[in-house]
Amino acid sequence: MRFGLLGTLLVEEAGSPRPVSAPRQRVLLATLLLRANTVVPADELAELIWENQPPRRARGALHNHVMRLRKCLGERAGARLRTRPPGYLFEVTDDELDLRQFTTRCDDGRAAARALDWPAAAALMRDALSLWRGTALVDVPSEVLRRDEGGRLAELRIQAVEGRVEADLRLGRHDEVIPELHGLIAEHPLREKLRGQLMQALHRSGRNAEALALYPRFREELVEALGVEPGPELQHLHQRILRSEPAPAAPAPAATHPVVRDHPVELSTLEELAAAARAGSPGLICVEGPDGIGKSALLHEWAARERGRGTTVLRATCAESEQGWAFAAVRQLLHPVSTLPEAEREPLFAGQAALALRVLAFQAPAEATPPVPSALLLHALYWLLVNLTERGPVILVVDDLHRIDPPSLRWLSYLGRRLAGMPVLLVLARRSGEDDPQLAELLSQGGCRTLTVGPLDRTGVARMVRAAMGAEADDRFCESCREASGGNPLFLAELLRTIGESGLRPTADNAGQVHEYGAQALTRGIVDRLAREPDRPRRVAVTLAVLGDDASRTTLATVAELSDFDLAEQLRRLEALGVLGTADPPRFRHRLVRPAVLSTMSPAELTAAHVRAARVRYDEGAPSEVVAGHLMHADHVDGRWPAEVLQDAAQLARGRGAPDVAVRFLRRALREPLDKPQRMRVLLALGTDLLFHNPAGAARHLRDSLTLMTDTEQRGRTAGLLANALLVAGRGPEAVAVLEEAVRELGDAADAPAARRELALLLQAQLIQVAYENVSTIPVVRARLHDLAAAPPRGDTPGERALLAALSLDGLAGHLSAERTGELLGRALHGGLQLHGPAGVLFALAAIGLLTADRLAEASGWFREIGEQAASSGSPYLSIISRFGSASIASLRGDVMSSLDVAQTVLELTPLDLGYSVLPFVALAVNAQIELGDVAAAEKTLRRHGTVHAPDAAWDRGRFLLMRGRLRVAAGDLAGGLAALLECGSAQAAAGIVNPAVAPWRSQAALAYAALDQPGPARELAAEELVFARRWGTPRAIGVSLRSLGVVTGGDEGLALLAEAVTELQRSPSRLEEARARYELGRCQLGAGQRATALDNLRSAAGLARQCGARALLSGVRQTLALAGTALGPRWRDRPADRLDPVGRHLAGLAAGGLSDAEIAQLLFTTRGTVRDRLSEASRSLGVDRSGLREALVGSATSSPPARQKSSSKLTVPETPT
Repeated sequence: MRFGLLGTLLVEEAGSPRPVSAPRQRVLLATLLLRANTVVPADELAELIWENQPPRRARGALHNHVMRLRKCLGERAGARLRTRPPGYLFEVTDDELDLRQFTTRCDDGRAAARALDWPAAAALMRDALSLWRGTALVDVPSEVLRRDEGGRLAELRIQAVEGRVEADLRLGRHDEVIPELHGLIAEHPLREKLRGQLMQALHRSGRNAEALALYPRFREELVEALGVEPGPELQHLHQRILRSEPAPAAPAPAATHPVVRDHPVELSTLEELAAAARAGSPGLICVEGPDGIGKSALLHEWAARERGRGTTVLRATCAESEQGWAFAAVRQLLHPVSTLPEAEREPLFAGQAALALRVLAFQAPAEATPPVPSALLLHALYWLLVNLTERGPVILVVDDLHRIDPPSLRWLSYLGRRLAGMPVLLVLARRSGEDDPQLAELLSQGGCRTLTVGPLDRTGVARMVRAAMGAEADDRFCESCREASGGNPLFLAELLRTIGESGLRPTADNAGQVHEYGAQALTRGIVDRLAREPDRPRRVAVTLAVLGDDASRTTLATVAELSDFDLAEQLRRLEALGVLGTADPPRFRHRLVRPAVLSTMSPAELTAAHVRAARVRYDEGAPSEVVAGHLMHADHVDGRWPAEVLQDAAQLARGRGAPDVAVRFLRRALREPLDKPQRMRVLLALGTDLLFHNPAGAARHLRDSLTLMTDTEQRGRTAGLLANALLVAGRGPEAVAVLEEAVRELGDAADAPAARRELALLLQAQLIQVAYENVSTIPVVRARLHDLAAAPPRGDTPGERALLAALSLDGLAGHLSAERTGELLGRALHGGLQLHGPAGVLFALAAIGLLTADRLAEASGWFREIGEQAASSGSPYLSIISRFGSASIASLRGDVMSSLDVAQTVLELTPLDLGYSVLPFVALAVNAQIELGDVAAAEKTLRRHGTVHAPDAAWDRGRFLLMRGRLRVAAGDLAGGLAALLECGSAQAAAGIVNPAVAPWRSQAALAYAALDQPGPARELAAEELVFARRWGTPRAIGVSLRSLGVVTGGDEGLALLAEAVTELQRSPSRLEEARARYELGRCQLGAGQRATALDNLRSAAGLARQCGARALLSGVRQTLALAGTALGPRWRDRPADRLDPVGRHLAGLAAGGLSDAEIAQLLFTTRGTVRDRLSEASRSLGVDRSGLREALVGSATSSPPARQKSSSKLTVPETPT
């Protein structure tokens, strides 16, 4: 698409014009393009379209014109015209609108001029002027637009002409510009700049008489027309010509850009890193130096070169005014991506990158959006970049890093740790001397290089001095300039500008006077000049400092309380004073001016200015975060609108995934004079936004909001949020009390309206789930559970199904049978997985509950569905549950290697900041390593990842102690292991958890007692567990308990118990437990003289152990047979995959299954580079390339689950890898 204002109104699509013929639609389109990407209030549009006489129903008529304009523009261009309260906006990119291209090229030309790169300045200005196709807005039927906006655009055009003429003069083209300047002066007789340029051109051409004659004629015209004298610059020029001072010699055209000439080493370093990125090697570098040293110019020139090589370069410049916004720098950096055509954009936001659209959204969501964990948003942005690199290498440049907003800084830190394997170069530029811990964390990452941009040397300074003041500038004068400026290009340019205005000649005699101008060259000089000015110029400067660089002339005039004409006069005055540059919209001459101007204001003045700016920007319909940024500088502002703006800005930040930014706006909103409903809404939003990163603070605000609520259902929903916050904050008993009160308030749900009944059921379910998290709160719900078990709901509604899932927790604790618990779980899951609802965690627990009931096939289907939902939604929570399910199923079936591979991969690759508990995976990994006989690895895993959970945790503490006890016994520390197992028993007893399928601590402790020669307590514990196992009723739990009791009992009774254990376990899905039972039965049979049957069982146990990958058990079987004088046969022979570590083996299995590196990385929430490196290592170990992975893994221990044994002598050998 192409849009044009610099001539006739232009709309082109794929080179074909799309004419807009209706007059009012032309006015509408021109107005929206003039303020592109900004909401234009509907009332203002109506005033312009109907020439200040809008009809009575102007909004409806305006809407009709908007609809017709959309239709006229066609589907693609019409979609750019968006409805945004309180009006409309038109979205364009900078390279689609000629006005944006013009101002960008002019800005680049002025930057080149400030860097004294006159060839580039001339070329850029000439390029900018070539965009003009005639008089701006010439065919737009609006006198107001042609007068105001057309006049403004004409002023921009003549300023660009002046800039181009200045560059031509600096390049010695004085003879060429004289005729042009005569014509320009005839068109613009009162423009002082043009007169001065013509005088310079004539002077340099040796035509001094003509140059001198221009001055009195112009002075007379100026006094007669405006009543003012020529400015000091023109007066100095006139005096120099009168004194017959020689015209400064024009410098020879520069062969190279000054940055290339003055900083070749720095430029070369950046180019080397860019070349490495193009070759696939990532890089991270920080460019440092003081303000004005040339960092931005260096990066600008280098980035232009890289774009010329075809590299994608994305740039962002951080601004102080945007530090309080959500992902301001990231949105600026990635904005070009969001404006790509839909066909190109869609694949970039595929998969886990989809959530990045929330960050890049330009408007707040229509309804309140729940916060998303920060880590998930950061991961989505990472994957957006990964997808972008599929198109080629990418360079990210972030300038003024010390002004970055916190959410963007978090993403850069996240990205910096994950650059491995990506063709990405991350270039950061910051002011040296900044002491920010968060910046330090980013820059301290491994591989981050620092590139310091130093001052100009003597040669560079002399070159700048002579370029500005003539080739005859004396060496001592140049040296004085270097000392006064410190070799800083910006300071030097300002110093030379001030010296030039004073008329000081660059001679050796004047070298000592240079230092007198140093103080005037920069901020102190600006402050002094402003102090001597009347009120209006200072007011404009202060207003611009408060509003920031993006303020339009209209906004500036309104906030400064000046007419457009007065504003134009003051802007010209500030430009003459060196406070402003020549850009439009107006900007300070350089970035150091703004803080200098702000320093002239008292705190009260600054607050008043921000309040005035907030009101004006609000009335203009500016984005809420812009208005809120000004409100943050005031304690409170009269009216209801400030609180509404702050809440809207918070909602916008929340929608973009930055709840911490939302919290800042909401805390500020609380300082406004809010009524009771407003305060309640703010407190509720504040508590919701704090949930993920400050649950204690969230609980405080949610409780406060609860006290202001009168609606019972709203109170119930808020109580659910409050309970979650309290639980995460470690205050489980308080969470239970809150939910109990909410359930009481809602009363009997049986006859309540449907919505209220559902809420009551969900809160009851949440109450049970939360109570079961802590030992001390389980008794609170025991009576409720008893009543529910007697008359459970049918499961017809989501609330009923959630309550059934919660009720199953009591079954898992051992107070219901496995059959009854399975029935409840089946009814709970009858309507599918409600994972994204308020009771989502209960449905995840329901799937896990099926594992305990040995319904592995059924559980496998649900975990597979959870994995599919994780893949489609990008949810790490669901992905981790799915992987826990697959690892647990493998463990229960006896597939040791598969269980270890999945668990270890999660522990090593999945980042902890996704907010999951590692303990279940630690338990799976440690148990698998014990089965492999690798006790040292199990101890290492526990040291690295295992932590002792809170003593009041109902489930986690018992799981941890059981794992630790089993490991200590395996390491030979029987007493230490027994102590941990008994402590596990105490924790389970306190929680009322008696189910041996959850934690078989009694059978483990019984074996430890027996090994310590304490048969009494051994038999007592083993017998007690068997009672609970039979109550639960699954063959696995019963078989494990029978095996333990048989071992500690011994004799004929023990043999019978062990035989019964084998029979039970043959009916279970656990082949490893069957192997263990056969092993113990064979040992006892040997002792009883039953050699034949003993050898048969031992060989069967060996076959099952080999199939399961249980090396420790196989070693025990081998030793037992050796003592019996029988050899087992060939020793364990490593298969190809056994040479791989668990993570490499798991990744190789996924790759062999057809997944790409990117798909594997998204599945595991890791980086593509990590996957690539680990797979390369695995391929090298196996001696194959990627295409040979599947064949190399066949027959390895990462095989399908061990098959159920059909007889004691026949085993099924797996043939395909998982």
